[in-house]
Amino acid sequence: MAQQQEGALVAVIADEDTITGFLLAGVGDVDLRKRSNFLVVDGKTTVRAVEAAFRDFTSRDDVAIVLISQPIANMIRHVVAAHNKPVPALLEIPSKDAPYDPNQDSLLTRPTPRAGVGRALRASGPPLLPFLPRRRPRPPAAMDPRAGGGYPRPAYGAPEQQHAALDAAEEGLPRGDPFSAPPPAPPPPAGAQLFANPFAPSDDAGGAAAPGAAAGYPAPSEHALPDPFAPLPPWQQHAQHAQHGRSVSYPGVALGDAGDDAFGGGHGLGAGGAGAPDTAPQRDAAPRHEHRASWSAGAGGGQYPAIAPPLAALILLAFLAATGFYLYVRATFTLAMGGHTWYGVLVFVTELLGLTSVLPYGLLLPVATLPAGTRGLPVDDGRVVLPPGKRFRVHILVPCYKESLAVITNTVTAALAAEVPPGVSRTLWLCDDGKDAAKAAFIATLGDDARYVSGRVRAPGEINGKSANLNNALRNVIFPAYAGRPPSDIPGTELVVVFDADMAARRNFLLKVLEALWDDRVSLVLTPQAFSNIAPGGDIFNNINQQFWEYVLPGCDAWGYIACTGTNFCIRARALATVGWFPEYTITEDYALSMELKAAGLKGRYLAEYLAVGEAPDEVRNVCRQRSRWTKGHMQIFFSRRSPLLNGRLPLVHKMLYTNGTWAYFTTILTTLVFLFVPFNSLVFGLHPVAFGREFALAASLYLPLNFALMNYARTPRHVRGQWMAQVSNHILTFTYMKAVANTLLSLAGVKATAGFKATDKSGGDAAGPLGAIKSLMNRAGSGGAPGAAAPGGAAAGPAPPLAAAAAAAAAPRGPPPRPPPMASKLVVGGDGRPYALPPRPLTPAEVIQAQLRARGARAARRAAAAAAGPGLSVSAAALAAGVFSVVRSGALAVRVSSWSDFTQVFTSGRLDVYLLVPMLWALYNAIPPVLFFVYFFHKGRLLRALASFLRVFGTLLALLAIGSLWLGMAVPYRGAVGDAPIKAISSSLGSAISKARANMPALPPGAP
Repeated sequence: MAQQQEGALVAVIADEDTITGFLLAGVGDVDLRKRSNFLVVDGKTTVRAVEAAFRDFTSRDDVAIVLISQPIANMIRHVVAAHNKPVPALLEIPSKDAPYDPNQDSLLTRPTPRAGVGRALRASGPPLLPFLPRRRPRPPAAMDPRAGGGYPRPAYGAPEQQHAALDAAEEGLPRGDPFSAPPPAPPPPAGAQLFANPFAPSDDAGGAAAPGAAAGYPAPSEHALPDPFAPLPPWQQHAQHAQHGRSVSYPGVALGDAGDDAFGGGHGLGAGGAGAPDTAPQRDAAPRHEHRASWSAGAGGGQYPAIAPPLAALILLAFLAATGFYLYVRATFTLAMGGHTWYGVLVFVTELLGLTSVLPYGLLLPVATLPAGTRGLPVDDGRVVLPPGKRFRVHILVPCYKESLAVITNTVTAALAAEVPPGVSRTLWLCDDGKDAAKAAFIATLGDDARYVSGRVRAPGEINGKSANLNNALRNVIFPAYAGRPPSDIPGTELVVVFDADMAARRNFLLKVLEALWDDRVSLVLTPQAFSNIAPGGDIFNNINQQFWEYVLPGCDAWGYIACTGTNFCIRARALATVGWFPEYTITEDYALSMELKAAGLKGRYLAEYLAVGEAPDEVRNVCRQRSRWTKGHMQIFFSRRSPLLNGRLPLVHKMLYTNGTWAYFTTILTTLVFLFVPFNSLVFGLHPVAFGREFALAASLYLPLNFALMNYARTPRHVRGQWMAQVSNHILTFTYMKAVANTLLSLAGVKATAGFKATDKSGGDAAGPLGAIKSLMNRAGSGGAPGAAAPGGAAAGPAPPLAAAAAAAAAPRGPPPRPPPMASKLVVGGDGRPYALPPRPLTPAEVIQAQLRARGARAARRAAAAAAGPGLSVSAAALAAGVFSVVRSGALAVRVSSWSDFTQVFTSGRLDVYLLVPMLWALYNAIPPVLFFVYFFHKGRLLRALASFLRVFGTLLALLAIGSLWLGMAVPYRGAVGDAPIKAISSSLGSAISKARANMPALPPGAP
């Protein structure tokens, strides 16, 4: 405390300009351990780094005040809202780009303390803070006018009146003269039923009833203050609202018997009239009362209105008509290719297979379900209570394996900070398959609201460790009493919520999800996933997956589809037990669970609101592993007896929808590979896919734009980019899908082992493997403990096994090592308040090893990039080179254009005609995803986003130009596979060049080697 009173620091988390201003004002400080009291947040700062800095500043003894920019506080709002310590004080400040908004400030929006809390803090002993005055003594009961007078309760009306009432309750005295007579209470109307007064003395006990009790108001005793949260009698509510010119309507609350429970106590609030939830902000830590209104879902609560966008229906109908005409033309006019008809048929069949995935997606667009836009269930503000049949018991399960404690802390803290409706209980279960003692110790500090589950014995040949981990907690820890009993014995109010280890729930998660479960027929509610570490403009791997969350699942929900994506969902325990808990026979348990629930005749809903935020893998290796796991899991189900095609309990529509999730992988692989080589074959081998003509030009001019419009349809302009990113990612990840399908087929044939579940590393590769070992080595060295140093008691503490290789590499003699490069100088602020630069220092051995490992990992990543995107880019580049060679060889560039007839000669047969122009434009279009993929490795910031925006527009222009070029085919008859193919001309040119080089080489003398 002495340090807090003298020489305490002000910590700042803000943008660069704000930090600079505070540093120039002399706020900055760097201690002997190189710890600063500020964090500069820019575009490269991760949410995890901001959370770590905030937790560090709020836990330091030398920090008295923490200033955080409000936009940055919104990034970690769940952590900021959980801070409830008086020291250090937390203040949110504006930034250079955003003004201060009091409605977002956690300090202003958090629950106001109950009356008497401030008095309890100041009642005795020294004040907690210098600026909190000591509470003056309360007058005796005989002098206190409130002891016998019915002081009117403050109304839940205008905000200013509300705040004044709360302030008065906190101070313990009414505003104005505390010893003046209170204003008389308005008499109740004749025949009105009065509220019971639990505080009034009973006549049977020998005491006289307080005057306030006769008027129908509870007279506060010596130890009870006016309660600002208690409801007023109906006549006073109408009177006070009428004073402010406001009408009174109370939807969603029914007066009467609230039920015989701990909240209502079996007492009714009165007969006749409507009860009212106030229009003021709700509070989740309000005092509990003897009388509560029974809350019921109002209009729209838990409902999902269906929408039918007319534009989507119009595009679909036009696309279906154009598709029918196009297929007719392709089958009757474009396959007369002589001896190369087989090639045209191959391309035509590929188009047909691609349509089998496009049509189901198109059928999802004209109809969709969206949330009703309600606020969800009410928070526990002390005035309402849910009916007995809706007082859920929520079990939040967080499965983890080797995730760091920082990641787990973020998820657990957010889940426990989520608001809970009245009468709903919540317990968090951390299901740790890694048996981490640090995580167990952390959970132990959270009290009864959190439990730690570990020690599971893994079965031989286990396929899905996540499902087995969750099932262990559900069967053996949470619901062991229902073992061997029918699932119907489990109450319908028992709910299970699953969060991945890196998913942080928003505060209204439970309010929204539980409202969707108000309907007893609903067994599962799924919410989408949002990611804090992905920039939408550079999301070339489609991690955000906007097309899936915003268009596929709303359409599927309208068709009665049940979807589960493994996290951010809530399911009734009864329904989960009905299907045998989480499936363990596949590595995609979410996809399997969806089908099992639908086959069991259950109902699920999709709530299209982003209620949880996590992190997505951004390293290419981790992205490929994740998508490979998804592909393998779908293939495991598709090629088994549990395939949706073989499930007789699934309706025909849902057979198609569940099968399409797997079938799309096959069509993506086939169409990408075939369409990648179509322009290559045309430009290199002269092998064309169709016989161009008037009919094909007309059909393609109708079909291709409508196909593009259907696949890029968006209800709002900001979604257009996400639709395009989905197509880019499919092109990039084609080889990943193909490898996963091949491995699955080999495992089914017994050649390879069955794929197992592996958690996706989302830390960029630095938190696991050798880099993680190096970081641990550096942390131990920084704390004063070197590997191999003597431990207390004289025993030598050797390095831990993960650090053994790193420690040996750092200590091994390597001869005279080169001088390590110095680190960049850092600008810090000294004790005098002046900024100065730290001198550069050489790298430590651990830092040298870390830099070498990073360089090695970067080289491996580049090799992986070349292996993944290299073939596609190479094929497109070769096709373009052959096309340019053909154009130059044809003499099209040498034609002198002086009239329109001269201009048309450029596009005649043998020059820049449709057989050259369209394949070249197609090859350019195919090169866009590989180019973005390579740029991603070297720059993930503004350059990538700008290039993606440019190529999106450029690709659209290429497609339009290619469609217009099709009409050139009317003037040029089909030539088939030309005899003078470009590859032959290139080979002859190379052969002649080699012959000339050999002829010009000087003859070697006899006997020369």
